[in-house]
Parts: sequence; structure tokens; C-alpha cells
Amino acid sequence: MSQYRIWECQACGWLYDEEKGCPEEGLRPGTKWEDIPDDWCCPECGISKRDFQMKQVAETSEVEQMNTQYGSLPLFHSESPAGIKPLASKRTQNNDASGAPIVVIGSGMAGVNFVKSYRRHDKHTPIVVICADDGAIYSKPQLSNAYAQQKSIAALTQSSAIEFSRQYNVRLFTHTLAERVDTQAKCVLLQGGGAQPYDKLVLATGSSAITPSIEGNANHKIRAVNNLSDYGQFVTEAAHVRHVTIMGAGLIGCEFADNLLRAGLGVSIVDPNPSALYSLLPHEASLSLTQSLTEAGADFHFGTTVSRIENRELGTKVILANGRRFNSDLVLSAIGVQPNIELALRSGISCQRGILANSHLATSVQDVFAIGDCAQVSTQRVAASDDASPIKDNTDQIGAVLPYVAPLLNQVKLLALNMANEIIHGKKPAHLSYPIMPIVVKTSCHPINMVLPIHTTAGHNRWVVEEQDSDGVSARLLDNKFNTIGYVLTGKYVTNERCNTYTTLIPNRD
Repeated sequence: MSQYRIWECQACGWLYDEEKGCPEEGLRPGTKWEDIPDDWCCPECGISKRDFQMKQVAETSEVEQMNTQYGSLPLFHSESPAGIKPLASKRTQNNDASGAPIVVIGSGMAGVNFVKSYRRHDKHTPIVVICADDGAIYSKPQLSNAYAQQKSIAALTQSSAIEFSRQYNVRLFTHTLAERVDTQAKCVLLQGGGAQPYDKLVLATGSSAITPSIEGNANHKIRAVNNLSDYGQFVTEAAHVRHVTIMGAGLIGCEFADNLLRAGLGVSIVDPNPSALYSLLPHEASLSLTQSLTEAGADFHFGTTVSRIENRELGTKVILANGRRFNSDLVLSAIGVQPNIELALRSGISCQRGILANSHLATSVQDVFAIGDCAQVSTQRVAASDDASPIKDNTDQIGAVLPYVAPLLNQVKLLALNMANEIIHGKKPAHLSYPIMPIVVKTSCHPINMVLPIHTTAGHNRWVVEEQDSDGVSARLLDNKFNTIGYVLTGKYVTNERCNTYTTLIPNRD
């Protein structure tokens, strides 16, 4: 048996193979998990080793190697519309996509991890990735806690588009916008002309930051950090500021506040709710987080919103709806994200809040799938006779949009396995079934680990606080039959032992 092991991050599913190491993160091949420093962070979700333990999932000798029965593809290079405009063949125009590739729209966390997962099963089938940016591969969850670590865009970039293209044998079209999907001809119509045929289409279009309309002659100073380019702009501007106002005391807002405070900036946080992470946490835990951030230097303004941002002689003035006003150099919007569904809507694919997808990740159109932040996924199992069928209409299997790392990676792994099994072996698809998925909030002054139910019924669940003091809270979420369906641990109560104990109390979600 091999002396090396494979570990999985329980927050995001990233795999660490001791034999291969992770050279881009400073871990040489052969580095054992126990020899990794406690301040090392997961390259996908940014959680430090001491905050959340990895779980051993295999010995390297037990890992099934990638399917190589078809040999390898010639290497593809990143291209843009100026370099090439793929055209649909006559067979594709006649709805015969034989020989057409798998096409992925989006090179964010969902699209990239789908490619990586699929290549573990099949390295032959051609894959084309279409993305609107430069295709650089990075971990989006790290954006909210990278500033205090003085990480540049280069430091956050895991690989360039060309490196990713070569490593995973994909053809990558950068700076390319998809105008519409012709679902009858099975091709993606591109802005500026040209079309890309597909056999299977994966929509991984992600989500966009919500930026409210704010009055005032300085509203151009509102920023949102939702991608690598946004982060680069923020870092450049933040180098010349002393105070940042954050709109929103939700998960992203609190993580950014914690990070900016550690970097020495002044931080004001404005939120219409009465305390931080109000919609996710029990009252006691929300107050505990609020108190810790306040002690770290945050200035909270609850029960109000930003009304105007004005340039004045002495600097920029933020004016709140309750009449309060204060100086601030930059305003960061962290009030949430919304799924990018415009392409799906233009293409006649059923959407509600997100792109509707069933328990196979199939949308309302045959051979079109949706994953990640853009997808509104149902885990309700379709009938056996409909195993390969798409959603029937907008009222079926409403599902949920889950903008977290763990659900995304579970969707990605299932779709990759299902698609490879169908293409290679002709097998029917498996159903999506989420495991227990912890949410880790990266607030170093007051860490939080929680598990929440995918669906909640208002008035039927209640929080029970089991332990509480000035350093944290331990609480369980109970349903109307007093079953544990979730938990939250904050501050000193975030330990592996407590996480494991509470996790064992939650029924299997199958």
C-alpha cells in the first residue's frame, strides 16, 4: 500500500494528493498533510488548515486513474473571436450533433471544475470553453480575504488560459460573448458572428454582484468585488484610501470587513437588518459576530441604507437614509449576488430566480445543463421513465439557488460523472443528492462554521442555543419534530470535535 494519502477539504471538496504536493502553493511533492504549516490555506476556498481540518479520502494507490482508452487529444490553444469563429456544420444545423464537442459557457469555479472533473473520467471527448474574460483560473472564494495578505492578481491566478487549455485538453475561446443558444440546431451563436456546435451544453454563467442605484455626484465610487478584474481594481484604489464603507453585513460583507480591518483600514458597515449575518444566524450568534467585528474596529450602522454619496471639499461624504453622514474614501457593495440567466432567457430555457435544473442538472432543453451560481437545482428525483428527460415546465421541481462552494462542487462532480458514463458507457444518469455541507465564514476575529438545511419552512424550525459566552455561541437548528437539521458554531466553539459531533446528529439527506 502506498505511503501517500489523498485529503479532501470538507469546506469545498478540493483534493490534496501528498505524492504530487501542490508546488504552486509552496508544497513540494511528497509533503505529508501533518507537515503542512497551520497557517496554510486551501487554494480553492481560502480556509486555513487550523480553522478546518481536511479529511483523508484515499491512499494514492487506490485512486482510479483517468480513462485513457481513447488516447489523448492534440493540445488546444486559447483563442478569441479575432482569431477564429467556429461555424456550425450542416449536420449540426440539421440537429445531428455527432462529433460535436461538449461546450461549457463560463470559466469560473463551476465551469473550470466541471472540466477538471470530466477529464478524470474521459480525456478523449473534445471540450470547448467559451468565456467573456481572459480565462485566467483563480479561486473566487479567496477574493474576500486576500487584501490583508497583500495578494496581487498574479498571486491569486492559479494558471493562465493557455496553461489550463493545455493541461486539460480543451479549446478555450476568451473574450467571447454568447448571444443565444439555438437549441434546435444545437449550436451557440456568438456575438459578432459565428457559431459553436455542441453535443452537450453546460451553462456555468455564474452570478453578478447586486449594485444598488445610489444618488449623488460620487456614486461612481461604488465598487463590487465579484471577479479577479474587480479585485485588481479594488486593490489599486484601496492603496490610496484610509476608510471603506461596506453596504451589506452578510457573509461577503463580514468577510471583507474582517479582512480590511486586518489590513489597517477604517471600516463602516451599513445594513438594514439589526445585526450581522442576521438572516443566517440565530440572534445570539449574530450579536456575537457583531460584537467581535466592533471590537476589531468596525463601525456598524444598522436599520438603514446608503442614500447618497457626495463629493465635498473635505472628501467623500456617505449619507444614510436615517440622516447620519460620515466621510469615506470608497464604498463597497456586498448586498448579494444574482444568477446570470440572461443567455438562458434569450434561448428559451426555463428560468425562475436561476436556470431551472432537475436532479440530473438537466434544464428544460434536451442536452443543455446548468451548474453553479446560475442554477436553480431541484433534488427531487424524476421518474425512472424520465431519467434522461429535461424539466417539463416552469412549475416543476422549483429547487434552490445555492451560491456556496460545496453545492457547486457536488453538482459539478455529478454532472461530469453522468456525462462521461453516458458518452462512454451509455449508462443512465445518477441523481443529485447533497451531503451535509458546512459553510465556513472567514472572519478571523470570530470564525463561524455552520450547516443549514437546503429548504426551510418558515415558523417550523427553531434555534436552540446550547452554549454561549463572550467568546462564542454553540447552537442547533431543530425542525418541528425536534430533529437536528443544522447547527452554528462561532468563536471558540469552532472545533473539529464539535463540528463532527453536530454533523452526526443531522439525518442523511438522501
